[in-house]
Amino acid sequence: MAGHWTEVKIPKPGGRWGHSMAYDAMRERIVLFGGNAEPQVDLNETWEWDGKAWTLVAGFGPQPRSSVSSVYIPDRGSILIFGGEFSQNVSSKAIPKVFADPWEWNGKGWKELPDFGPAPRRLSSLAYDTARKRLVLFGGSDRPVLLNPKTPKDNLAEPDPRTWEWDGRGWAVCATNGPRARYGHSMVFDAGRGRVVLFGGGYDELTKGKDPQPITRYLGDTWEWDGQAWTQVSDIGPQPRTMHSMAYDCDRGRIVLFAGEISGSGWMQGANSGPGNWALTGLAYDKARKQTVLFGGVSQGVASTVGSGIRERRPALGVIDIGTAVPLRRCRAWQQFLPLHSLRRPNRGLRRFRRTTRSRITLLRLKSRRRSRHGHNRRSGEAGEISAQPG
Repeated sequence: MAGHWTEVKIPKPGGRWGHSMAYDAMRERIVLFGGNAEPQVDLNETWEWDGKAWTLVAGFGPQPRSSVSSVYIPDRGSILIFGGEFSQNVSSKAIPKVFADPWEWNGKGWKELPDFGPAPRRLSSLAYDTARKRLVLFGGSDRPVLLNPKTPKDNLAEPDPRTWEWDGRGWAVCATNGPRARYGHSMVFDAGRGRVVLFGGGYDELTKGKDPQPITRYLGDTWEWDGQAWTQVSDIGPQPRTMHSMAYDCDRGRIVLFAGEISGSGWMQGANSGPGNWALTGLAYDKARKQTVLFGGVSQGVASTVGSGIRERRPALGVIDIGTAVPLRRCRAWQQFLPLHSLRRPNRGLRRFRRTTRSRITLLRLKSRRRSRHGHNRRSGEAGEISAQPG
C-alpha cells in the first residue's frame, strides 16, 4: 500500500542542514541539535519534538556546529553527540575547525564528557549496540571545509579507517580492518539481528593533470558489525551516495534510508507526493507514535534551499507498506519502494551553491492509497530515493 502526503503548518526551528536527530525512548521525544543555517551560520540550539509541537529546550551547551552525529543510549537514558564542524563564514574571520568532544543530553541539560579517544572529525556516524552495550563510531572527515584553500590538498579529507567503541567509561579501537575509510555514511543498529549496519559514504581523491582538485568518490556498499568483525553483506542496492540519512524502524524491523548525494548525478529528485531532494537531513524513528520523522536538509535547485520542514510518515517515511514482504530474518537485501523523477544534472558539492532559507514549515501526514499491481511504476532512468533494508 503506497501513500501520499498532506501539509499542515506548525511552529518550528529555523531551516538548517547538518544537524543531528535522535529519539529519546524514555522521554518519548525526538531531540534535535545544531546544524548550519543561512548565511552559513552554525547553531547550538537544542529542540524537542513530541509529535505535536517543537520546543526550544536549550540555546547553550556544546559549541555551535554542523555535520554532527548523535545517538540515544538507553542504558544511560541520554543522547550523546560527537564531533562536527564549525563552518567558515564568508563574512567572518572565524577559523573553521572540527570537534572531538562528546556531550550528553539528559533532558534537562548538557554535560561534556572526557574527549580522549577518537580524533576530531565531521560527517562520522554513531550507532549504539544495545545487546553489547557499546557505542560504535566509524569514519568521518578529519578537516573542515575551507572556502578559500591555499592548496587543493587543504580540502582533501583523510577519514579514519579504524572502528571505535565506547563502553561508558572510555574509548577503544576495536578493529582496523573492514569498510574503506569514508565520511558522509550512515550507521544504525538493527536490534532484530544484533548488528550495526553501515551504508554508503565517500572518500576524496585528487584529479590528475596540471591543476589537481579534490573530488569525492561515492560508495554504495553495505557492511555489518557484530562486535567482533565487519562483514560486507551487499554491494547491490541504493545507488552510491553520501550525506544520506538512515533510521531503524523497530516495529517493522526495517532500516529506512532517505536521500543523499548520488555519484555523478547531483541530488536525488523526490517523488511529488513526499519529501523532496534533500541531503544532510535529520531522520529518527518515533517508537511511541510509530512514525519516522524527517526535518530540514539542504537541496539543490537554481539556488540551494535550506529546509525547515518536518515530515512524518506512518508506518515509516517514504516506505510502502511491506507487511507481506520477506520476514526480517530471512532476507539481507535492499528493496526500493518509491519511484522518482529523472535525476538533476551533476554538481560538485554543497559549497558552490548559494543557499536561502525556506520560510515555512510543513507537517506531512500519510494517507493510504492503492498501489499498482506491479507495486510501483518505475520509469526508465529513475532511481530509488527511499529504500529499506530487511534483516
